[in-house]
Amino acid sequence: MRAAVYHGPRDVRVETRPRPRAGPDQLLVEVSVAAICGTDASEYVDGPHLIPAGGDPIVLGHEFTGRVVEVGAAVAGFARGDRVVSGAGVWRGECDSVVHARPAGRRRPRRDADGPWSEQPAAAP
Repeated sequence: MRAAVYHGPRDVRVETRPRPRAGPDQLLVEVSVAAICGTDASEYVDGPHLIPAGGDPIVLGHEFTGRVVEVGAAVAGFARGDRVVSGAGVWRGECDSVVHARPAGRRRPRRDADGPWSEQPAAAP
């Protein structure tokens, strides 16, 4: 799949990466729209700030909408085809308090390190 990968300040490359599979506690989401926010712009211009310095290249982004294409075996409350939207400020999915039901049946999954600037990111609900 294609992904916009952050390698360092002013260095984001469109690369081909393996399509992930949903782990037992994850969803695989087909991205419809991914936004560029101030956090993403800041990381690009003079980061890393939230991205661990010296780490592996990472797919940016944290604000997106899409449809669930795969549901991990331990995930409840989501089904293939569900529309989902992430919340602003969601980064590595380490805070349970950011997961809430959304109006009109939309839900907000948190996500792991790689973001939605790819075709199908894996996300922790």
